[in-house]
Amino acid sequence: MKRGQTSIEFILLFSVILLLFVTAIIPASQEALAGLEDGKTIAQATLTYEKLIDRIQYVSALGNGSQQTDIFFLPKKTKIEKTGNQLTLTFYGKGRNVTAGISGCTPDTTYPEYRFRCTRTTTLPVSFQLTGSMDALAQEQAIELQIRKNNGQLTLNRQR
Repeated sequence: MKRGQTSIEFILLFSVILLLFVTAIIPASQEALAGLEDGKTIAQATLTYEKLIDRIQYVSALGNGSQQTDIFFLPKKTKIEKTGNQLTLTFYGKGRNVTAGISGCTPDTTYPEYRFRCTRTTTLPVSFQLTGSMDALAQEQAIELQIRKNNGQLTLNRQR
């Protein structure tokens, strides 16, 4: 009888320890996964943003009548906005530690499902018009954008 009781106590103790271990590990792993996803998205969004700025500066340096059409992939939780001669990339994230070493990240409650917002703004030396939104907050977007220079003015037209 003593052996059976010892076995049951061991199984019970092992189950309790396993339950405590699992309840500690699962939330930590989900947090780490959210941080990895945020880091990947920030990297993709930054590449798209820099590509867009490069294309704008390239067409700006060319003569009147020049144009370039390109596809820009915006990952989920990002948007690009124009204010004056500035382009601003905004990224919303869920993780906690991903913002370390990234300037322009602050806690944000604009959207309840996200914890922070990172922004990066670039002032361009040329005036331009942007038609159509560049926002991928709900899902990632492939945005076809035509950049055209006419009479010294740049126009960015979203094709799809």
